[in-house]
Amino acid sequence: NSNNNNNSTGNSRLVFSAVSDEELSAVLGSLGHVVTLLAKYLDVSLPYRIFCNSSRSAVQDDRGVIFPLFLARPVEREQVEHALHLIERNVICIAKARGISTTTVVEEGGRPQQQQQQQRNLGVD
Repeated sequence: NSNNNNNSTGNSRLVFSAVSDEELSAVLGSLGHVVTLLAKYLDVSLPYRIFCNSSRSAVQDDRGVIFPLFLARPVEREQVEHALHLIERNVICIAKARGISTTTVVEEGGRPQQQQQQQRNLGVD
C-alpha cells in the first residue's frame, strides 16, 4: 500500500498525514491520559508533567516549557513531536521503575538503540 506510513527508513519524524488533526489530537490526548493513569496506579513519579485535557492535552519539560499534544494553528508539528518525545521518556521511566527492559523501547534521540548502533557502525549520525 503506497499510503502505508512505514517508517523503516530511520526517519524519527512522525508521519501525520494518515489522520485528521482532530483525530490525532484526540488520540494524543488519550495517550497522555493512559500514561498518567499508569503512573498513578503503578506509583511512579513521571519526569515530565502531563496536562490531561482531552484533545488539548500538553506536556511540560524540566525547564517549565509546555508542549502541546495536539495539532491546531499556530502549533508547529515540531512542538508536538517534542511533546511525544517527552511522553516517550515518561513511558521509559514507568518501564524502568517496573523492572521492564527498555532495549526495545525507543531511547536517546528518538531512534531505537539497535538502529543507533547500526548507524554508528556505518559512520552515520
